[in-house]
Amino acid sequence: MLLVDIGQGGTNASFWLLAAVAILITLSLCRFVIFGLPAMVDEWYGDKKSWIYTIIAGGALYALFCLM
Repeated sequence: MLLVDIGQGGTNASFWLLAAVAILITLSLCRFVIFGLPAMVDEWYGDKKSWIYTIIAGGALYALFCLM
């Protein structure tokens, strides 16, 4: 409804309201990525470290024997 108001020559208040909501959502997402994601990745990596090394070693062995 707000976008229709903008298209029909309405006031700019609708546009600025949508812009404010978009800015708040963007800032919230950036805050999550900066502060929350590294801790989540660190915890995930700690739980899966042995599997990650196993997959890397298996890929290296595959590359050594099958691709050469």
